[in-house]
Amino acid sequence: MIPNFREEAYVTAIHKKMSGEIIGGTFGRIPLPILYGFGITPVSLYGIHKDLIEESPSTGYCDALRSTEGYALTDRCPFIHSSSFFISDDLCPKRVELLNSLPLNKLVYIYSIKDKNLEEAVEEQEKLIRFLETFTKKTIDHSLVEKSFELLLEIDSLLLELKNSSLTGKEYSKICYETQYIFDLEVRKNFIESLPVQGNNTNKTSVYSAPLGGIIEDFPLEEDEFLDDSLSCTPCTPTVFEREASLTEDIARYYRPVDHFIVHGFRDCPYADQNTITY
Repeated sequence: MIPNFREEAYVTAIHKKMSGEIIGGTFGRIPLPILYGFGITPVSLYGIHKDLIEESPSTGYCDALRSTEGYALTDRCPFIHSSSFFISDDLCPKRVELLNSLPLNKLVYIYSIKDKNLEEAVEEQEKLIRFLETFTKKTIDHSLVEKSFELLLEIDSLLLELKNSSLTGKEYSKICYETQYIFDLEVRKNFIESLPVQGNNTNKTSVYSAPLGGIIEDFPLEEDEFLDDSLSCTPCTPTVFEREASLTEDIARYYRPVDHFIVHGFRDCPYADQNTITY
């Protein structure tokens, strides 16, 4: 049984907000170590719920964005409620448009990396740092940036090892999604290391999809298939990465812009080969 860390994290997020900690609600490919460098807890705000889609008055957006709008308008998402600000990349113009239209008293920062090369991506990081210095009234702690980046890479390596374990593809997908809501990176790493899995299953195959979040159980997968959202708008599937340059450049490479490609997407997703996901 894989714990529902997302739901458990609802209370943690509210407690963090009440104690004065800063939570950054994230969408897309955001350089998380920069946020950790300011003592900010990043929380992925991606989620989908049929009832909340029906609360969205908008049309022309995918179900994931309409669900986000429904959560925001009804104040039913503890993560959105607890976030001090939102930060999104600009790889999906629809998402930028929707976030800027929400009637919430929260600043929306757009991390602009679409069509940017490495040098330009590094410049965007510097812009983000200047914004966060103003927003938090702090200076960045580069040791926290380094530590969090190394931990995130270790977590990726552990998850990649799990892919070839005795876990079914669906179990593996759920672990990738749920563990991102263990906010303490050391605790997250230790949990993944402690999973009692054994054996080898190197035959798992990728099913490129939108990030399914809490509706993974509803998606029809064969036992050896796992959901690969690494090329989607909000990835949580780990990818192979090796350090080879400065910290700043490596972070820019890791959170590089990609050409979206998903086979299975939600209704009205402009990047999906097939808009087939129902639930």
